[in-house]
Amino acid sequence: KELTLFYRQLAILFESNVSPLDSLRNLGEQIKNQIFKEVIYEIENDVRGGEPLSTAMEKHPKVFSPFYINVVKSGEATGNLHEILKYLADHAEREYNLNSKVKGAFIYPGVIFSLFLIIGTLMMIFVVPQLTSMLVEMGGTLPITTRALIATSNFLRSWIWLVILVIIGIVELIKKYIKTPKGRLILDMVKLKIPVFKELSKKIYLARLAENLRTLLKGGVSILKALDITALVIGNKVYENIIIEAREKVKVGGTMSSS
Repeated sequence: KELTLFYRQLAILFESNVSPLDSLRNLGEQIKNQIFKEVIYEIENDVRGGEPLSTAMEKHPKVFSPFYINVVKSGEATGNLHEILKYLADHAEREYNLNSKVKGAFIYPGVIFSLFLIIGTLMMIFVVPQLTSMLVEMGGTLPITTRALIATSNFLRSWIWLVILVIIGIVELIKKYIKTPKGRLILDMVKLKIPVFKELSKKIYLARLAENLRTLLKGGVSILKALDITALVIGNKVYENIIIEAREKVKVGGTMSSS
């Protein structure tokens, strides 16, 4: 939200012929986020020292992605920076709205699944043991599923700490694995194959692909550079590989649609 507001206000100030230094100083004074405020002041100092806005922004990759920096570079090259900043502000708003909708779509099933796990665990630890004592008093042979349930309950009551440690260990191992190129590729492939969410995931990545390419091409970035940047920011290795392959085919004269 802060980045979106920053691009929108910077575009308005540039369009009103306010100098870049005054624009950055004014925005820095208004921003409440201390970390972002410091970044803006550092960019102002670099611009004051003679650096282009895009070069100053490039020094803060955690705040400004390659996508935004390259669009700003294009605006500087064409002398149409205030129009480019408008495109960026529009893009940032659409991206923010898309991300909000995606998060909203995943929150409900996430909450339900979490509650299912918590309630299930509490029942196994507190409720099943009471039922077990009642079933034992009644006598008779219990079905295998009931015996399995009781065994699981007994195990959780005795070794819940071990189960928690094992789960934490597995989660940490998965985190480390998905940071590797192969692990990331497998995770991204799984995202596109999960039965309930695969269609939503595909639509999200296609929306990002179209939105990013549109903004870059409208901002004057060449098609090859636009494909390079879109591959970096798409957020899925499967689509990234497809876009890179398309870029190589376009480079030698092929069409995007065929590749």
